[in-house]
Amino acid sequence: MLKKLYNLPAKMESRINKYHNKIIKKFIDIVISIFLFVILLPIVFIIIFSIVKLTDGGSVLFKQKRFGYKREIFTIYKFRSMNLDGKEYTKYGNFIRKRFIDEIPQIINVLKGEMSVVGPRPHAVEEDLKYSGMLSEYNNRYEVLPGITGWAQVNNLRGKLNDELIKKRLDYDLWYIRNWSLWLDVKIIFMTLWKMIKGDRSSKC
Repeated sequence: MLKKLYNLPAKMESRINKYHNKIIKKFIDIVISIFLFVILLPIVFIIIFSIVKLTDGGSVLFKQKRFGYKREIFTIYKFRSMNLDGKEYTKYGNFIRKRFIDEIPQIINVLKGEMSVVGPRPHAVEEDLKYSGMLSEYNNRYEVLPGITGWAQVNNLRGKLNDELIKKRLDYDLWYIRNWSLWLDVKIIFMTLWKMIKGDRSSKC
């Protein structure tokens, strides 16, 4: 049985939600996303599309419902890294997972206002329902926009969720929300770029 991690109020206040900080964070999200959407996404999409069609011939994108800000449901986009049966990685799946490449299509979610570049990672709806019922503080994650990358992810807490991992992720997510600053976001972005270069072993599940 999971235990509570914090004695926190039902709603956590964060500097992210201060008006001027929201404007700054939104501006950075838009600038980064437009740049990546114009320069990076088309190139990566063509490469992944070619590889997929030469291997299993399935869809390039994986779509799934997730809870976002204030528990609003949205559709998240990812490059598909699993086989069509969803049981094993494709031949290229491990590579793009370890380097965060599968998350690049979420640039679209950022441009739609559903996500931020940096924030707590959104989990599948079924997992959210499970853990929000077991951890009362879990719902504090919905007080900010979910992110393409986050403090938990750059600290090697990626992978398939289980009771132990979710406790650690929640710990890092709540720390990020409480201690947010522009420079923390910049740090996380650069840590993510470094993991994209060297690969992230924790991403394998």
